Amino acid sequence: MARREITEPTVLATPNGDLAPDAGGWSRKPLHTSDNIPHGLYYLWRTKKWDYWGITTPELVLGLTVADLDYANFVQVYLYDRSTKETIAEEHAPLLNGRGVELPTSLPPLKVYGSSNGITLDFEEVDTSRTIIRVKSPRVTAELTVDTSGESLSVAVPWGKARYFYTVKAPSLPVTGTVTIDGSRTHTVGQDAFAVLDRGRGRWNYRNVWNWAAAGGVNPDGQRIGFTLGANAKPNGDTENALVVDKVLDFGHPQIKWEYNIDKPEEPWTLKADWIEATVTPWHVRKASINRLLVASSTIQVFGDWSGWARLKDGTRVSLDGLTGFAEEAWQRY
Repeated sequence: MARREITEPTVLATPNGDLAPDAGGWSRKPLHTSDNIPHGLYYLWRTKKWDYWGITTPELVLGLTVADLDYANFVQVYLYDRSTKETIAEEHAPLLNGRGVELPTSLPPLKVYGSSNGITLDFEEVDTSRTIIRVKSPRVTAELTVDTSGESLSVAVPWGKARYFYTVKAPSLPVTGTVTIDGSRTHTVGQDAFAVLDRGRGRWNYRNVWNWAAAGGVNPDGQRIGFTLGANAKPNGDTENALVVDKVLDFGHPQIKWEYNIDKPEEPWTLKADWIEATVTPWHVRKASINRLLVASSTIQVFGDWSGWARLKDGTRVSLDGLTGFAEEAWQRY
């Protein structure tokens, strides 16, 4: 695992684009800069950058993505209305278009922006404790404020000298604001609403498969719990398995076993190891696929209520009952 804790700002890549010798490791806040990552056909279009915000409320699921795949930009708004069961999926991925997307590679606070085909997403980190999310698309408008205070997981992992990635995972962040559908149905976001940030910067392999799960909420003991759990994408036993308990990161947990039936994703998914047993019971299944020349993907993502327990590194056992979130299996060729 990436056991070394990084406590000072560090560069992700050397001037020639290889992974920097001191980049591997993890931190409790974003400390990596990725200014030196090369782009373009000469470097085989391997650089990938994205910011994803996933938001769950008692009424809605909202997923927002701004991505630069090196040969294409991507913006996406995904909304599921839990009361009406309506799904809205708006996205655009223009090929070989370097305009319309801003994904900074410096240290926070950052301002991420994506605009294409009538979809505009703006993620503005006002400071280290507050991010403003603005959404404007043909069917969805939103203005949300996310409380980003506290610790999160940042980790840089190598596949090799020229293939590596850096990710920030920040689960269980309280969020407030409004989401409006079709200009008429406005939902107030506040109580029991939580967001997760997934930020990626790096040089990826062309074919990738992974699992990821994240959840947030307040458990029966009154603790604000968030977790991020992954599988498959990480080499050499590295993981992004972490919990955040009342804003404090607990990282360094080994790999877990995922038990689910991909042909029946609506059934419960269970994640197990000697330090955790977590089950999500889905109330919504999202299936998405893309097949466009260089880009192909298939994702099955389930949203639901989590139950179970986890043991922290110090031996303390915490309840995962009452959390809401998702689990996914994704295959990417990009």
